[in-house]
Amino acid sequence: MMALPNRSPLILTSERRIQPADIFAIRRSWEKEVFWTVYKGFDKVDGIEVAWNQVMVSSAETPQDLEQLYSEIDLLATLKQENIIKFHTSWIDDQKKTFNIITELFTSGYLRQYWKKHKTVDMKAFKRWGRQILMGLEHLCSHQPPNAHRHLKSD
Repeated sequence: MMALPNRSPLILTSERRIQPADIFAIRRSWEKEVFWTVYKGFDKVDGIEVAWNQVMVSSAETPQDLEQLYSEIDLLATLKQENIIKFHTSWIDDQKKTFNIITELFTSGYLRQYWKKHKTVDMKAFKRWGRQILMGLEHLCSHQPPNAHRHLKSD
């Protein structure tokens, strides 16, 4: 097992240093993959539901993998565009050996699932959604260096 870098699990705010548990609470598991779980969480300060992403540190097998994880989190923190998921904060839980990333929550699921559930959605809405997806991808690709989205699915 690789040692965790010396990064504080505390979130810094202008008011005080607080533990993530003071702000966020996990509500239920949302999506699960081998080294990564998404929970539906709740931001107790802002009163909004959030996506609480947990990545097992053990999924980073080399120092380069760990650095890649850090750089992806740093990138997510800098992306500010209305068609890209909003990043709230992140921290490492040294005891559970997880990266924790709090982002905006989307509960509608995949576009295909939404369409199957709501068959009467007008084609204009689908075109608008397609444009929004393309604008988000354009924003990613316009960065220097350009960024590839690593979690796109055809659904």
